[in-house]
Amino acid sequence: MNDFIYHTVITLGFADGEQLAGTLWFLRALFEVSIIYVLTDFIARKLKRFRHCFIFITAIIIMAIGCYLNYNSIHIVTGVEETCHYYIFFVIGVFLQKSDLKKLIKPNVFWAVLSFSGLLVSYYVMAHEKISAFTVHMPWFYVTNGVLGGILIFSISKIFMRGNHTEWVAYVGINSLHIMLWHFLAFKIVSFVYIKLCGLPPYYLASFPVLNVDYLWIAYTLVGVVVPLGAAVLSHALIRKLSISHSAAF
Repeated sequence: MNDFIYHTVITLGFADGEQLAGTLWFLRALFEVSIIYVLTDFIARKLKRFRHCFIFITAIIIMAIGCYLNYNSIHIVTGVEETCHYYIFFVIGVFLQKSDLKKLIKPNVFWAVLSFSGLLVSYYVMAHEKISAFTVHMPWFYVTNGVLGGILIFSISKIFMRGNHTEWVAYVGINSLHIMLWHFLAFKIVSFVYIKLCGLPPYYLASFPVLNVDYLWIAYTLVGVVVPLGAAVLSHALIRKLSISHSAAF
């Protein structure tokens, strides 16, 4: 019975798994923060006027719990300490979507440059903070970078959509799950080529997720996007062809 309960918790928490499926952390996090938000919002509806205040204060408390767990190296099997960090970004996104603030922040080159500059300044001032490792001693730094990053992506996306790039930008957006699922595997192509060119031992291919070579990030970025998109194009074309052949047969 104990094993059954343990494996049930592991499955529901999307814990454990293969390295190449590590990018699925995003789906797990989205699933978990959505559940937390639904439960919090259900309780907050009873408060009526203080509904949004309750949700935001709860998000801050949850993030504080996550900081405490990580600071004391307390790791829960389902990665709850990580979800505690993600939740406040989900709440901020919901608030921005429902508020008029998105009308104030018009996506253009000015906001893109401003947010990017803010991220650079923040990085150089607080470079000792390791966000990816969740060793964040100043939560305001963590939240500010998240908001600036969101504004930057939002602005760049809108700028691209104004030109003649609408079709391919939309295609990338529609197939973003393909990129997320397969970019780790696509990285191995870059690693393999580099290993062959430099005559490195084959076991370097096991480096996860990439080889520790600074200038290779450009190749990893391009291949990590292009290869999954190319696979998506080929798979869609094959599905359409098979559908047409099947329809013609009947």
